[in-house]
Amino acid sequence: MSTPVLDPLTGRIERPLRPVPPDRLAGIAAGLRARAAGWAALGPAGRGPVLARFAAALARDEDLLAALVADTGRVAESVLERQVVAGAVERWARRAPALLAPPAGFAAELPGVHVAGDAVPYELVGAITPWNFPLLLGLLDAAPALAAGCAVLVKPSEVTPRFIEPLTRLVPGELPLAVVEGGPATGAALVGLVDAVVFTGSVPTGRQVAEAAARAFVPAHLELGGKDPAIVLAGADLDRASSAILWGGTANAGQSCQSIERVYVAREVHDDFLALLAAKAERTRLTCEGGPIGPIIAPDQPGVIAAHWPTPRRGARSRTPAGRSSGTAAATGAAPPCCPAWTTRCW
Repeated sequence: MSTPVLDPLTGRIERPLRPVPPDRLAGIAAGLRARAAGWAALGPAGRGPVLARFAAALARDEDLLAALVADTGRVAESVLERQVVAGAVERWARRAPALLAPPAGFAAELPGVHVAGDAVPYELVGAITPWNFPLLLGLLDAAPALAAGCAVLVKPSEVTPRFIEPLTRLVPGELPLAVVEGGPATGAALVGLVDAVVFTGSVPTGRQVAEAAARAFVPAHLELGGKDPAIVLAGADLDRASSAILWGGTANAGQSCQSIERVYVAREVHDDFLALLAAKAERTRLTCEGGPIGPIIAPDQPGVIAAHWPTPRRGARSRTPAGRSSGTAAATGAAPPCCPAWTTRCW
């Protein structure tokens, strides 16, 4: 059964996922390896202009932006995402020569022995990246790896594959970068084809990546999210704090690695802070209502969010109305009455 690619705003099925076949994935990896030595030999100063051209193309391509909007259902965040990525690629291109300069050598204690070092790139780096910022997280690790002289193979999330095609068209011919479409099986196969792997995603999948990397004897770099708290002390400006924390928990519909997930409030200002926060949360609106929140991009996330909602059994009570979920719409392909996002709840 093929994996459906859904419209995050309506839950409708747009097309099936088109995973790259295993033999073609292996061929892409081999092709990148064949180009890696020449890319590394350019040195950081020689690689910089190629990366700078790539950054300039990212910054102005409207097809890429349109695909990001289609993948995520959001506009303002996608505009910012493209801008941030283009700036990051340009920055790595500019800073790489200084960052990669050989360290000063030193004389060893043994007479006649001098110790020196050099930065030697991994030939091929693999990146398995998530859906919440498809372009940003797709290139977050790829850009410095390319600047360091590595070839890079990226497998973005199967939830947001639309941006892959326009992104691929922007890659300069000299740049050993490939971005492939696929699901979990593609990511698993990638680990066995590279010399180092980076992964951003959930703890269970990260554990699988780490185990596969260990079996392949390649290093794994894992970013598995966090539980980011905010602390409100008694002397805080409560109006400002409540606005900042509401934004920190709902920007990008809460789908950011650093989104505020829990708040610790000094007891003496707790009730006043909560009243302010709840009142502001009541006034927030979904994107389909002309507001800033939504949609939830991945179809299984509403269920994850609902599992965190308060229940009397857990000693909590809701201070704002219940949210809306797109779980049924995503499963059936039917459009819900409003975009599949959830309204803010405070408790």
